Amino acid sequence: MKSQGRTLFIHTANLGDVVSAASVVTGAALQGPVDIFLRKSFRGLFFGENNITEVDETSLDSQYERVIDLDSSSVSRALVKKIKSREKIGRYQNWIRRFKYSNIYTRQFPKNSYGHIVKDYRPIAQHLGCDPNKNPGLSAIPLNTELSEWFGHHGRDRSGMVVVHVEASNPIRSLPEALVLQIIAGLTKKNRWVLLLGTSSAALEALKKKADGQTAYLPFSIFELKAILPKAELFIGPDSGPMHLAAALGVPCLGVYGPTLPREYAPLSLSTGFGVRSVEREFSCRPCNQNRSCPFDRRCLNVIRAEEVLDLAKQLVDPSQA
Repeated sequence: MKSQGRTLFIHTANLGDVVSAASVVTGAALQGPVDIFLRKSFRGLFFGENNITEVDETSLDSQYERVIDLDSSSVSRALVKKIKSREKIGRYQNWIRRFKYSNIYTRQFPKNSYGHIVKDYRPIAQHLGCDPNKNPGLSAIPLNTELSEWFGHHGRDRSGMVVVHVEASNPIRSLPEALVLQIIAGLTKKNRWVLLLGTSSAALEALKKKADGQTAYLPFSIFELKAILPKAELFIGPDSGPMHLAAALGVPCLGVYGPTLPREYAPLSLSTGFGVRSVEREFSCRPCNQNRSCPFDRRCLNVIRAEEVLDLAKQLVDPSQA
């Protein structure tokens, strides 16, 4: 099976990394059809994007003109090895690894340890002839019948909806429960209702019961998120993939940052008229090793007050209040 002249992107990292690289993929698609291989749980992310087809393992038997490994991890390299292609592009963390994997890739670009995650993909965009300064952007898709019925069943008309994402892929970055409950209470007073996002239905149900306000929850798929997030007035959450997705869809975002730094991981910008703001506290331990338990009981997140989050939220929704 051949994909003559076609480009294949591979990205097996977490959602935030994949969305951060979206401008490279959509930019290449302006030049011609491209395929992309993602983790199974993230498929649907590029649904509705022009000239982009998501593929599964069966397509990796194809022969491509060019393969671009945006992740360049042990998982993605194993896939690249199986694919026949004239050009294979990867990324490297240091010169030792660059030499080690020179037999896999025909060209490699640096994977920087420091600097903004989106900017890290720009050398590849420039190599492909795409706009290297373009920020990630994705297209919204319509609500399907099932999702429309879900909103109707919960008595929601989608107006005044604020999405609050309570979890991150690493629990150390997740929002403190007390902070979430206070944010919900404050939003309710402003006649907003909260859609809670997370992966654990049990945890979301427990949080909903404790919340004194209008809330609903659903552990949405990526495909469903592309339809639902653009309906939100505002997105509030920790450093996470869903926030990058919301930003790429043009939703105003307010990030609550603890172990990570917004200058390296916050979405760069949004569509005209929208923006990204962040809340953080300076501590000498930031940024930290997120693979270890926090000896300070996550003070970087626990000291953040709901009042300042709500004040910034007001400014994002109504810029005249800034």
